[in-house]
Amino acid sequence: MANFVRVTSYVPGQSRRKFVLLVQHDGDGRDILSRHPNIASELNTPRNFFDRYLLIERDVGTSELAHAIAAKLHSDAIVVECTLPRGLVDPNRSSAHALPSVLNLDPNHPLAKILLDAHTQAIQEIQRVLREADPVLYLDVHSMSPYSLDPRKAPAAGFSSIARHVTGWLSFQGAPRSVDIITSTPESEVLADLRLATVIESAFSGLGISTIRNYPFCAINQITGTQYLRTHPGLAVDVPKTHLTSGDALDQLKVDFDKIDLLASAIADRLNVLLASLV
Repeated sequence: MANFVRVTSYVPGQSRRKFVLLVQHDGDGRDILSRHPNIASELNTPRNFFDRYLLIERDVGTSELAHAIAAKLHSDAIVVECTLPRGLVDPNRSSAHALPSVLNLDPNHPLAKILLDAHTQAIQEIQRVLREADPVLYLDVHSMSPYSLDPRKAPAAGFSSIARHVTGWLSFQGAPRSVDIITSTPESEVLADLRLATVIESAFSGLGISTIRNYPFCAINQITGTQYLRTHPGLAVDVPKTHLTSGDALDQLKVDFDKIDLLASAIADRLNVLLASLV
């Protein structure tokens, strides 16, 4: 592993161009937390709330889904995982937006500098891997809360502390979410590979799982994934965590390997047909 990025290759053949699965938000943060074990106290947050916060912000199940898909493909594949914890610094945001506001960290704070330096290293490594892999296609895999925040209860400006963030996400449950297939900018500029979008939508619908394009998230400029879509053919998908995990509360979820295997099989079966026509 280099620069907070882990790369795993699956090579059933010898394709020059790979299918890449990118996992940006399932990092447990073990590497950076072991180097800086006092982060919770530096953020003036009780350890119990800190650990629950990191789990709520983590895209639980996406690493397992990416590896399960790659293992079922007939084409060469690479899984690229960022190990940074999204709750501390977001590798899918530009540096100006990478520190979550709930941390209340001044950019000049020593901890902010540590986190932003790790962020720079991770993004540079992801860019290098994508450039060298020259992917025939790539899939940026995310998971999200299965429900939105209830706008009648949650503060419009966001939560003011980690403790309130945890309490809010556990208490202010709003509308249920569908799988978000991210193809376009807010201005409706299509960036994604629509062949891949159709394949992924078909896999979910075949399992009776609803999808929607560009809601609640779309390809905004602050997202580094938007920049990857501008330079490589691919797609981002955001899956409600209930399709990848078991458990009732966001801070208690466990990876459900039966759900993941079912979903990975549906996706890989359709991807194999698409990739056979491209590679």
